[in-house]
Amino acid sequence: MTSAYDGNLIILGPSRRSFMRRSVSERNRSYMQRLVELVDFGPSKAPPLRVGRALGPHHEWLEENLAIFFRGLGQMRVDRAALISDHGNKCEPFREKWDAAGIPFCHGVAIYLLSYTYPYNTQVRETKDGWSDVETWVMNNYAKFRGYLPPPDPILP
Repeated sequence: MTSAYDGNLIILGPSRRSFMRRSVSERNRSYMQRLVELVDFGPSKAPPLRVGRALGPHHEWLEENLAIFFRGLGQMRVDRAALISDHGNKCEPFREKWDAAGIPFCHGVAIYLLSYTYPYNTQVRETKDGWSDVETWVMNNYAKFRGYLPPPDPILP
């Protein structure tokens, strides 16, 4: 299996013809470089590795369902792929609190990503009324957004 990494292109597969392209944020670059260095299956021992799974199983759910969620809220012109790659891995510290509140992790991440879009970005983090914690904002607004969210994948942790 060959592998290469140039900052924007990750090639994992039996040959350079088998590849997966993903934009990777600066924060993820060193992690992705290390991932590529660790992958050594030898010739044709394994199928191509899905990079989305390497970033977290919720990324695949987001790639399939975030458009449905955002479309329902009128967020049509948002670069969802950039949101997922840049911010989709920042929610792991919130998992336990969201789980205790009965919020599926993939739903919490989707609402968290919504907090980067207008007008929701004015309600969280640095606001005119001071700091608003995004973790708490997601929990407080889950009931409001739940109806727009596709069902969570039952096999996701």
